[in-house]
Amino acid sequence: MKPTLRNFALDTFPLDDAGPHMSHWPVTSLAVDELEAAVVSDLRRAIGRFPGSSRLVSLIQTLRTGNARFAGLWDSGAVGAHREDHKIVQHPYVGPIAVDCDILIDGDAERKIVVLTAAAQTEDETKMQLALVAGVSS
Repeated sequence: MKPTLRNFALDTFPLDDAGPHMSHWPVTSLAVDELEAAVVSDLRRAIGRFPGSSRLVSLIQTLRTGNARFAGLWDSGAVGAHREDHKIVQHPYVGPIAVDCDILIDGDAERKIVVLTAAAQTEDETKMQLALVAGVSS
């Protein structure tokens, strides 16, 4: 059974060769291995905290059967942590934008907020501003 809810884990490890669905514009990490290990670690921590969560168990099972990369990392015991990352945002009007990615964590609730910023006074910052003004319309 495929989950209907989109989330970061399903975007990181898409099922059936599907692409990401959370972002309006494609975002590519420049540190994919570290990102994938961090997502697997997040799910390991979550299942440890909430072992009776049927939604979480279902998500992990769906990822294990639907994405070979996830299954391999899960079975190997891979762990990692979200650290700074550098990404490329592919905007349809302004083109690729290099951004820094930082993860803000609320430790008690384990909420994560992903913040993408372009370096100040660069072409990427100008492109990011233009992308925000252009929006997602096509």
